[in-house]
Amino acid sequence: QLLKPFRKKFYIRGENAGTYLALTSKEGKTEAELIQLAESVGVKVYGMSQHLGIEGEEYGAILLGFGGLSLAQIRQGLNLLEKAFLNR
Repeated sequence: QLLKPFRKKFYIRGENAGTYLALTSKEGKTEAELIQLAESVGVKVYGMSQHLGIEGEEYGAILLGFGGLSLAQIRQGLNLLEKAFLNR
């Protein structure tokens, strides 16, 4: 439910596993662009290339980490990312 607004512009992986989700842009946004957009609303996300330990690669994918966050914090973060990524 919380991720529904993102499905139009992102592929979402890992919904049923662990404390991370991977979002991959369907519109060709780069990893750097996604990180910058998230930072502009005060949300920390991780680049997929950083996670994989590959320098210089552009996957257009980011990781969202949820470990140690309350449901209210997760909702707040997703609302902020929705504004940043989906211009809402």
